[in-house]
Amino acid sequence: DDDDDDDDYDCAKLKSGEQEQPCYCNVEINGSVRFVKGCCAVAWIKALLLSHDGGDNDEQDTQDTTGIMELELIFPELLKKVKNAAHVAGMTPDDALHIRLYYNLSHLNDDGVRLRSAFNAAIASNFSKVAPACSIIPVVMEGDVVFATQCIVCNLVHMESEMWARYGRNND
Repeated sequence: DDDDDDDDYDCAKLKSGEQEQPCYCNVEINGSVRFVKGCCAVAWIKALLLSHDGGDNDEQDTQDTTGIMELELIFPELLKKVKNAAHVAGMTPDDALHIRLYYNLSHLNDDGVRLRSAFNAAIASNFSKVAPACSIIPVVMEGDVVFATQCIVCNLVHMESEMWARYGRNND
């Protein structure tokens, strides 16, 4: 049944009151990944703030948007993209070494306590064996990016074997 899937939130129904589940309708999440299959990958995932009124008026976007964002829903979605990047690169999410979360102070004007606790809860619930190292970094930048996540995923045993087998070998 697709009705239970978190990706099936209907923002129009939510705004009209027909749907009671929370969503992150004001945020669009996308990203990219560069990888060497089975060895290492770097993924960049961004959460972009969408216009509140659906139009071109960005006056509200310059204000603190922490209260209107469901961080408890946004961070698991960011981490779902990290897990997908690991799978695309031929590795598991447990191969993640470091996740950096950059948050834009232009959109988030708080001390970061709510942000850090929501991110740490998402990390704890999304990684089964050992959680990767995490850094939470405040930045000031123009534009609609609220969060940017950089993740380094690496299968150290496979990468070391590939390097040993190929690096510095002479064919003579």
